[in-house]
Amino acid sequence: MYDREGVERYDRRIQRALSQREGPLVEVRDGFFRRARVLPESDERPFDEQVEVAIAGAGPSGLLMARLLSQRGHRVVVLEQEESLPSHTCLNLSREEFQSLVDTRALDEAAFRTLVLGDFDRGVFRLHDSASGRQQDFDWNRIYNISLDERRLLELLAGGIEVRLGHESRLERVSGSGAYVEWSRAGRRGCLKAELFIDARGWTSPLARAANGHLDAPFVLEIVSARTDRELPRELSAPARPIGIHAATYDAEVETSAGKVQPILERFSDAAPNVKPAELITSFVATPQVAPLAPLVDDLLPHFARVATGFAEAQVARSYFGHIPGHRPARLWERFPLQTSAGDRTLLLGTAARQMSTLTGAAFGPQARNAGRMAREISAALAEGDLSFRRLKRIDIDRKERLAQDIEALFAPIMLLDSFEKPGSVNQDWLAFMRASNSIDHDQKNAAFRDQLSLSTLHTLLGLCLREPRLVAMLARNNHGQVGMLAGVLLSVYFGLLRLELADLLRLRFGALRRLLAALLRFPAFLARVFVIHRTAAGRQSELRSRSCPTP
Repeated sequence: MYDREGVERYDRRIQRALSQREGPLVEVRDGFFRRARVLPESDERPFDEQVEVAIAGAGPSGLLMARLLSQRGHRVVVLEQEESLPSHTCLNLSREEFQSLVDTRALDEAAFRTLVLGDFDRGVFRLHDSASGRQQDFDWNRIYNISLDERRLLELLAGGIEVRLGHESRLERVSGSGAYVEWSRAGRRGCLKAELFIDARGWTSPLARAANGHLDAPFVLEIVSARTDRELPRELSAPARPIGIHAATYDAEVETSAGKVQPILERFSDAAPNVKPAELITSFVATPQVAPLAPLVDDLLPHFARVATGFAEAQVARSYFGHIPGHRPARLWERFPLQTSAGDRTLLLGTAARQMSTLTGAAFGPQARNAGRMAREISAALAEGDLSFRRLKRIDIDRKERLAQDIEALFAPIMLLDSFEKPGSVNQDWLAFMRASNSIDHDQKNAAFRDQLSLSTLHTLLGLCLREPRLVAMLARNNHGQVGMLAGVLLSVYFGLLRLELADLLRLRFGALRRLLAALLRFPAFLARVFVIHRTAAGRQSELRSRSCPTP
């Protein structure tokens, strides 16, 4: 049966986190036109213990970074407010991302392989089209085709790491020599001093919200999922291997405690040779603000049978639930840009820094792709003793991924049923979007969904927008008619990608030129070195001869 008590505890924690404010923060100039909010440097204060790195949040991002930094010889302490490792969602990745995760060597390859619940060949996104009276299926390949056991991943990452469960934590101040983190547990209080404080508490982190101006997401996806203990009958023709994802939206909205919404239902067939047959059925409900999940569970569970024939709550083996915040594009004139650092000695990580895929709603994918490089950069900053805001703000996911997220954020509101929209408009928007995306090269499309946007993909997308009036109208309507913002984001991303790709091209060309010049100069340099050594040796021999055979 569904874990309703767990959902109610989660609701209480989220509401408490959203009501908190961490500060005070001050404004500093960050570039020519932008400002940022950072923690001011304060005086020293007494503390109980000293560590090198303190991480708040024992989720996948926090524990993965803790593991990687610990393997590099740093003493790391993880503070988690839950009494157990927090595991509310299932981790779904692409094969490329899973390989990037394996390449971090946070665990050995055999351990990573034991985490795989499902390994899939294909996916289908099914839309009900009221205009034609038919169903429309779209391929959804290489976006989600590996399903991981998050609970076991957290347990393996936590092995050998100092994880303190049930510890509420708050960054109290930052001094010139460290970050002071206050903690409390069961009436006891203490303070530890760390050279670096990493906040991986997720999108509700008070520090992250304060640093980014308490900006609210344009919409929030409420997630209600259930894993069954058996494989249910399939509506689609079964391929040789399981279908990785079968997603469906419906024209008919559902009346819920959060208002009238249109759920997107997903189904993962987590059957693999090394695990028992199982199904994961998920509902995503987009609402303008955070909605409590407890009443939504009762509203949405009856609809699970629409995508999983024969589903009954009695079959639920495990519950999944949570929220995913929508992204807001970074505008050209944004006064407070998205920050990955909240100042000296403080770094935001994971969903706290909105390091997540917007359209696919995956928070762990960007960490899997970038964790190895980010851990190296953090370790280098610690070794060099440079933990300044200027240094830490550059420790982020790949710059191209940030630009891709801005473009995705323009399309993401199609999941939201606005009050002024007609019934079925969400599906019509999805249909226009999927028709456009299917016109893009298959590899480019799958890469773009995972934040790997290239200039050629953006060219194709802009061409599709010019040829598809409904797509342009959809973008404007779902972004509340802010045409100036749309144009600004597109221009910003276009020139950002152009600059990065030109830099890569010049780097490659100049790198080849450097290697050629080095090869050409190596032989003359070798001859010069031989000449110098020869002259030195000859001079030395002449001196020795003159000493042994003095001139009469």
